[in-house]
Amino acid sequence: SARFIPENEPLDVFWVSLRDNIVPQMAVAVRRDALLAVGGYEESLRYAEDYDLWLRLAQRHVRFVCSYRVTANYRGHEAQATEQPLELIWGAYQARRRVFDSVARDDPATAERVGEEIRGVWERLLREAWRSRDPEFFGLALKIGDLVPGAARRQRRWQRARVLWPVWLAATRLWDRVPPGARRALRAPLRGLLGLS
Repeated sequence: SARFIPENEPLDVFWVSLRDNIVPQMAVAVRRDALLAVGGYEESLRYAEDYDLWLRLAQRHVRFVCSYRVTANYRGHEAQATEQPLELIWGAYQARRRVFDSVARDDPATAERVGEEIRGVWERLLREAWRSRDPEFFGLALKIGDLVPGAARRQRRWQRARVLWPVWLAATRLWDRVPPGARRALRAPLRGLLGLS
């Protein structure tokens, strides 16, 4: 969380939290009254239930305080949720959608901004998934569009682009064979040709 918020300064982190899960669950302390006020963990969520909780706390403008001190050890094992990255990504978007739905009922102006933030995070995920060359990851990123407010048009555009997936994979395999110096020399002209500059 050091990348996102300064140390020992109580802050409203709602917008930052909407973009990224900034709270390591194993190293957090929460006031009991705040936890009870938001209803604790949502038991229906299998993945990212902690992220859902932090979002609901941040949404209520509970102040978060970051410490840069090491307060926990982390030990991984094959059965833990972090070994299921695609499910965690799906769970995070379920949590974001729950925030949007709760805001949309009471505050349309804020809901619009929340929707824009979620769409921005989703667009970055789509680009990351496309560049990953992992069809399962990209398929999930496309499916997540179902959870993203106002994403239908962009989702259809990305689905049409998916037809180019085999061409993209072949081109990236060729690109990987180009020596690094030649890649640097070709990058700017190619970006211009593709309208990306």
